[in-house]
Amino acid sequence: MPDQKVGVLGASSLVGGCLLAQLEEMGWGAVAFSRVKRVATQGGTVAWRQLAAPGTKGTDIASTISHWICV
Repeated sequence: MPDQKVGVLGASSLVGGCLLAQLEEMGWGAVAFSRVKRVATQGGTVAWRQLAAPGTKGTDIASTISHWICV
């Protein structure tokens, strides 16, 4: 499933961190969303994105994500 991505809202929480580790172990690509800026670890399959502030225009990455999880 290398071309499939999971969008994770709440990725910086305790549960979100455990979920990201499991997704990475299973070979899924993950796009982790956070309210604050995060830096991805090198060589990992997790891409961090900062949520856009209310009233601002964010990127259209949602169209590239096949599955969503909110924790």
